[in-house]
Amino acid sequence: MNEGKPRADPIELPWTVHDLRRTVATGLAKLGCPRVVQDRILNHVDSSVSAIYDRHRYDAEARVWLQKWADYLDALTVSNVVPLRAA
Repeated sequence: MNEGKPRADPIELPWTVHDLRRTVATGLAKLGCPRVVQDRILNHVDSSVSAIYDRHRYDAEARVWLQKWADYLDALTVSNVVPLRAA
């Protein structure tokens, strides 16, 4: 593996805005977000036959799933460490 080599700091690795889009899409999928809603959030254009017939914009669903994503990110920053008192 990487024996002898220090691991690169992920903060210092080059990244693009597209990496953030990919991270959000992957995270939403992990949370159970339907693909059609993910596509709406990412502003993907669907030119499939079903899109021709389905004219729903999915804005309300996108808001719900973006809030779930925000809640998930918030939960990552909440400290769940309880200090122990000395006996």
